[in-house]
Amino acid sequence: MTDQQPQHRFGGVVFTQLSVMMFLQFFVWGAWYVTMGPYMNANGMDGKIAMAYTVGPIAAIISPFFLGMIADRFFSSERVLASMHMLGGIFLCLAPMAAQQSENLFIVAILAHMLCYMPTLGLTSSLAMHNMTNSEKQFPMIRGFGTIGW
Repeated sequence: MTDQQPQHRFGGVVFTQLSVMMFLQFFVWGAWYVTMGPYMNANGMDGKIAMAYTVGPIAAIISPFFLGMIADRFFSSERVLASMHMLGGIFLCLAPMAAQQSENLFIVAILAHMLCYMPTLGLTSSLAMHNMTNSEKQFPMIRGFGTIGW
């Protein structure tokens, strides 16, 4: 008996699914991140714009450590990805309401969203790599759809 790894089929359907996943992953981020500064300026929060843009890199440093452990050990990457996007979406929807209360609550809502969103960048790449047969050639094409989405 030979010990063979299962062969993943990488055809047009899988390529399309992964490309759409990458497109949406970066579309979500690009849709609001670029306009956050003008939104804050228009709503009298111009003194906190730098702080709002600082929480993204902070979340990128902190959150993958904790979420990576959870995703690898207890849940499938697909479920973690979906859960984080839903939870992050809730925080992002709450951000304008928080802005009406206080600038700091707005920053906290953005931080909470980014803590949910940043680990999904690695999860989408991991999911894509797992479903490819030749990642060196296939990943750049799929990742290109993320750039288009942004």
